[in-house]
Amino acid sequence: MATFTADMFNMAVVVPGSSRIVPNTYKGDGSTTFAKGDLCRITTSGQIKDAATDSDTAGACHGMVLGTWATAPTTSQFVPILRFGADTVLVAQIYAASAGDAEPQDLAVGTHLTLRNGSAGIWCVTVTTTKGIATVVDIPGNQKWFHSDYDLDKDYGLVYVKFDTPATGVAIQSAYTA
Repeated sequence: MATFTADMFNMAVVVPGSSRIVPNTYKGDGSTTFAKGDLCRITTSGQIKDAATDSDTAGACHGMVLGTWATAPTTSQFVPILRFGADTVLVAQIYAASAGDAEPQDLAVGTHLTLRNGSAGIWCVTVTTTKGIATVVDIPGNQKWFHSDYDLDKDYGLVYVKFDTPATGVAIQSAYTA
């Protein structure tokens, strides 16, 4: 039996859509370190910070960091990112405190989920729908590339999300947020 475990892998872009690599536009804030694949938000001053985990925290999710910084990039250092478009779709692992609650078949398309930063470069969506910023756009079948009859093989499964309309209904790709 092969199963997923919590925080096993990072989000990955599966439909790039209108996303674009932006190498020399956004700078560090002097206090946030990044690992390749970290989700990020862009502040009103054009600096990069970790993505918000929900819509009550400052900012949202605007892109993915393309490099690793052991020390925080300064306010004069550019941070290359993949800037998401409204049509960019990512595949994300699902997280819940109880593995049996982190299954794709328990989610619905159109649901807004919160983000979780499990560790450097490892982000996932939680099953929390209150204040969520990641919109579920598709739910893959509950079977992996191998056939399994074990319920445990569905734990910490996958879901497809994008970041264009959070639960508040305010488009987050078109505006910078602090």
